[in-house]
Amino acid sequence: MNIALASLRQYRVFEQELCRALSTVRRQDHIHLLDVHAGGSAAENYEVLLTFAPLKASDIGLYPNLKLIQTLSSGYEQIDVDFATSQGIWVSYAPSDRTGNAESVAEFALMEILTLSRNLLGAIDSVAQAGGEALPIAYGLRGKRVCIFGLGAIGRALIERLLPFGCEIVGVTRSPEKAELNIPVHGLEGLPLILGDADIVVVCVRADRSNQGIFNEKMFASMKRGVFFVNVARGSLIDEQALRKAILAGQVRAAALDVLRDEPISPKDPLVSLSQTVVTPHRAGFTDNMLRGTVELIDGILKSFDRKEKFPTLLNEPRSPRHRLESILVEA
Repeated sequence: MNIALASLRQYRVFEQELCRALSTVRRQDHIHLLDVHAGGSAAENYEVLLTFAPLKASDIGLYPNLKLIQTLSSGYEQIDVDFATSQGIWVSYAPSDRTGNAESVAEFALMEILTLSRNLLGAIDSVAQAGGEALPIAYGLRGKRVCIFGLGAIGRALIERLLPFGCEIVGVTRSPEKAELNIPVHGLEGLPLILGDADIVVVCVRADRSNQGIFNEKMFASMKRGVFFVNVARGSLIDEQALRKAILAGQVRAAALDVLRDEPISPKDPLVSLSQTVVTPHRAGFTDNMLRGTVELIDGILKSFDRKEKFPTLLNEPRSPRHRLESILVEA
């Protein structure tokens, strides 16, 4: 099988490691890193496209023999699934609880919470300045109220890691009746009220068309003054101008952002230059655990694909697929 791994400059190191690891376990396949926009003869022979990259209809059209698009993340909002379906191409995603991504991102979010609350960067900078004497008192986590927006695999993994710190955790999700967690859980309509009591807000919800820019000027105004704000989800969820305004006004004490709307992140981005922000280049999930889990997931999916069997991560059902897959009946 000819497999292309669509390469993005900001993820190149992880992609190279993934390509090597997959080539080791799938010696029968030809796996290559490829510029997703290359097209031409370079794209003609590929049957499977593995990707972190956004894929518009024009990108998908460059691959005339493509049969499967497999995202390398749990998010798929930037893939034109409808167009792929119309072309007979299957689309599959990578659930974060099966790749190690969820635990990796949750660990990163916890690190960012501690970085903000304990003013870690300020403490490091102070060594070169005045030895730390002028540093303000930091904030401990015990007794702090944490709002976790999004209770998928990442949100749940973060709850598990925060509980030993003695935080008061409140969750917000689209379907609170399905949460089944031992914490208070509210629907989206309760978000502004919850934000008004939260000392820390963590965004880890799946992005889609319905929640673009949900954290706007009104939402930041509803937050408790001096809140710590963390986003490990998608930049599209945030009105960045409103966030910057809230930070400069002191409404948001500090923010840790692993994602921005425009990526790769520019050093000239207005949020990067603020002393109250910690901006990282969308790296929360990239760990050895995620690499190992991703290889295992993709290998399993490709084995099912080889056998012409459907698999649970499929997002669509082409009426005239280029590669027919059959449902496998499991006897009780």
